Amino acid sequence: MGDRPYALTLARAAFVASIIIFSWLHMQWTHELGHVVAARAGGGTVARVVLDPLTFSRTDVAPNPRPLLTVWGGPIGGVLIGAGGPLLVGVLARSLRPICLIIAAFCLVANGAYVGLGAVQPIADTQVMVDLGTPRWLLALVGVASVGVGRWLIVLGIKRARRHGLWLRPWAATLLLASGATAMAVIGSVWFTG
Repeated sequence: MGDRPYALTLARAAFVASIIIFSWLHMQWTHELGHVVAARAGGGTVARVVLDPLTFSRTDVAPNPRPLLTVWGGPIGGVLIGAGGPLLVGVLARSLRPICLIIAAFCLVANGAYVGLGAVQPIADTQVMVDLGTPRWLLALVGVASVGVGRWLIVLGIKRARRHGLWLRPWAATLLLASGATAMAVIGSVWFTG
């Protein structure tokens, strides 16, 4: 009976770590998928998409006739696909709803924080947005809205996970870790070269 609290703590840590790892990978590929779709919709040619779990991902487009569309495609894809996909799965598979809420929240918070902080200190995509005329107030507004909704979803997801005892189900952590590892093995560090 003495090691039961340790086992619970270890199970919770594995569960949380697996959700964070999977969410990071999911957020990266959906953000870059948004850039790819926007670049192609704007007549651009995707030269390369780099996905590396230890750094920031990027999409190289050349030529890029509609750079503002391409650059906004990342955060928009990261929110619509990154959060929308898990929310849809959560509706269809009720037992996975808490996990799906947390993954969707991660995508909203990550993309929102990235865009929102660009209002103060533009870097990478947000620097391009500002250089192409996007007002900083719009970056701040998008960031605050996305982070706010993401925060609400994360609280809701955690409450439901606790209520349903998902912290204690080893299959949940195993599924997430295996999915993330498989995705990175299949994708590798370079996902697409055109």
